[in-house]
Amino acid sequence: MNLNATILGQAIAFILFVLFCFVLFCFVLYEVCMASNYGGD
Repeated sequence: MNLNATILGQAIAFILFVLFCFVLFCFVLYEVCMASNYGGD
């Protein structure tokens, strides 16, 4: 068992998770902005 490989794998998984959350957050924020701009109110 290589400790460095485990740390690297966890780091990559964490980075991918953060990127996914960031993209999801931007998408939701974009949808909210579009809804508020073109909505009735």
